[in-house]
Amino acid sequence: MVKDGLRFFRLKAFLIILFSLISLLSLNSYAGIDDDLCQAVKEGNTSKAAELISSGADVNAKDNDDKTALSFANKRGHSEVAQLLKQAGASE
Repeated sequence: MVKDGLRFFRLKAFLIILFSLISLLSLNSYAGIDDDLCQAVKEGNTSKAAELISSGADVNAKDNDDKTALSFANKRGHSEVAQLLKQAGASE
């Protein structure tokens, strides 16, 4: 009976670790999407930005300099991308 309890404990610990790792990997994949959105905005690539937004990119994510995608769009004169970001709920 003790062996069964130990097996259950090991299985439970394994599942907790597994689900924790899956959660971390999911968060990292969205961070990449947010970086890609900022890059698309910097390039003025409206279609790529729209694709990334529909894939779940955070329109209010900030880069290492604390700047949002909308601030890049406005600064670089990409009004079409800026409008897309605003429609998706972005703010500076």
